[in-house]
Amino acid sequence: MIHKLKAPVYASTNDKHLMCLKVFVELYNIFWEGQDLNILGYTKPSYSLGDHATFHSMGPQQPPEKWSNGLIEFFNSIDDDVLLYGAEDMAFYDHTNCFLINNLIQMMKEDSSIGRINLVDCCEDDKCHIENSPYYKVKFVKDMKDCSLYELVQRSKYKITGQLSLWNKSYLLRYLCEDQSPWEFEQDGSGKAKKDGEYRVLMTWCDDGHFPVSKKELFQAGNWENQSYWHHLVSPSLQAEIKKWNDNEKHLIKYFRP
Repeated sequence: MIHKLKAPVYASTNDKHLMCLKVFVELYNIFWEGQDLNILGYTKPSYSLGDHATFHSMGPQQPPEKWSNGLIEFFNSIDDDVLLYGAEDMAFYDHTNCFLINNLIQMMKEDSSIGRINLVDCCEDDKCHIENSPYYKVKFVKDMKDCSLYELVQRSKYKITGQLSLWNKSYLLRYLCEDQSPWEFEQDGSGKAKKDGEYRVLMTWCDDGHFPVSKKELFQAGNWENQSYWHHLVSPSLQAEIKKWNDNEKHLIKYFRP
């Protein structure tokens, strides 16, 4: 049974990552059960995004330090109070639990104090439990069917992140400031959010590893990541295209990170 999501899904990209986006979209179409997808980028890709994706151009490509500006303008233009948002640098490898996400959406709509709910494994690189993570300080909230909920305490790091999450739009726009890079959004925003007593940030945790969204990091600073999870899942034609791109184009792209 397909459960249609009760909030829109947004993923942001840039012109450097159009090959990464192509992998993202193909895996999204496999594991998201026909859910509509909104892609926020600059230059519309020449390839098909499938039947469920809509591309929204935010104008000409911007430098990293202007990353936030188009997103602010776009999210200010929509009516939805709750939305899913993340960057395109993730690879899905199992089906998304849309039934669980809908329950979390309803929870957010009924409780305006929830600013964000993290939907993915926040400890995937550290292989630890959220209760002993070096990056997060949490307190247990409750068990739900298929997952447990934890809350980040005030002193916890990384309250603001580009990891795929459910967002209260007002909370997102509070920390999405003009002339920000993605890293400033996370680092500066998390520092400020430690003092935010109005909103709470919740984290999903699944001891069996089946999070609401099953994903691994896909692409980072010009390098493909975790290929054992996703490369065999994309079509042979895309695998060949990735190889050609790796050989001829990837080395031409320069990456910036402060």
